[in-house]
Amino acid sequence: MATAAPVTNKETAIPGGGATAAPGGGETAPGETAESTNEGLTDEEINSVQPGKAGPFDPDFILILAFAAFVDLALSPLLNLTGILSLGIGFLSVSLVVDIVTTLIIGSWIYWKSKQVVMPPNLSNKLKGMEKKVMAKIQAKIQKKIASKAMRRVLIRVGAAFAVESIPGASVFTSWLVAVFSML
Repeated sequence: MATAAPVTNKETAIPGGGATAAPGGGETAPGETAESTNEGLTDEEINSVQPGKAGPFDPDFILILAFAAFVDLALSPLLNLTGILSLGIGFLSVSLVVDIVTTLIIGSWIYWKSKQVVMPPNLSNKLKGMEKKVMAKIQAKIQKKIASKAMRRVLIRVGAAFAVESIPGASVFTSWLVAVFSML
């Protein structure tokens, strides 16, 4: 004969099985608690979690900033000058390769930095008090929302910078630096 799941003060045992009744009257599956079916968090609380931002003294921010400054202030003007002197032959392809590589590097960094979750203290405290199974479910929901916000952030910031840098002669604008600074 199977033994019934342990009963907590939030649920009531149902005679004849391992299932329990939630305080609201609904039934949960064996092994689940009433709290795991009703996660105890509203969508507003889950949506209050924000994608991460960079700090001005973070080592990765300083490294990416130096890279963006090199591309914007040294490499792009050099490629523009070389392109003008050689009547544009070969300029477009070299400049485009530099822009694609820069897009991948800065875009990856923005995505990685954005996936670092900034959780409000009240939500963090609620999560600490939950069961591991329930907490894992909620964190999966949060990570899914953060991933979509992070990708949107990458597409807006890096996409705009790439579009500006791809225009011949317009690469004198420091759009890569703007994309990096927008993470502050």
